[in-house]
Amino acid sequence: MNFFKKIIIILFITFNFSNVFSQNRSNSLNVISSNIAYYFEKPSGFGVSYERILDQYRSNNISQFSFKLSCYRILDIEKENQYTYRGVNISNDEAKKISGFSIEPSFKFYFGWGSPFGTYFSILGSYSNYEEVYTDIIDINNNYISKYSSLGRGILLGHQFVISKSISIELGLGYLVENIKLETTDYQNLTINSNRIDDGLKINSSIGFMF
Repeated sequence: MNFFKKIIIILFITFNFSNVFSQNRSNSLNVISSNIAYYFEKPSGFGVSYERILDQYRSNNISQFSFKLSCYRILDIEKENQYTYRGVNISNDEAKKISGFSIEPSFKFYFGWGSPFGTYFSILGSYSNYEEVYTDIIDINNNYISKYSSLGRGILLGHQFVISKSISIELGLGYLVENIKLETTDYQNLTINSNRIDDGLKINSSIGFMF
């Protein structure tokens, strides 16, 4: 079965339990979580998200709006086979080193009266900045340093529920568009600048705790 079809099926199942989990939640205003999907992206990252109910003054049991801020450290190392000698591959375990950060603010609207749990629609933005250093152990002509910066915007539909009274699980699927600026410097210190627009699916599969 296609991976994204599995995500949609999981979302559909969890949506049907929205009322049950909302009724059993405690009066929590905050959620701290981490998006597991970032660990499997290229480049990969790790970090935390903080979500806060915005309209708690109305009632803890009928709030619908929240703000979420995600901060992630981008840190990745890629191995590459760079040379073959007499049938033996010679590899560089740190051929590509990537480091930087990503920030993602979002506003969420919950369809039920029980945020931060239940089915929601989210409008989000993103800013990423990271550096990629490539090293060829055989030919230095291939060496380069690339600096990426991107501004993104998108939408997401998801569901967040609580288990064991304090553990939160969030599943979401959306669409993200990014304006990317790229600056690449080769081994001769010659720099090339370019701009492009990328778009694609946005996956949220977070686990956290509420308080």
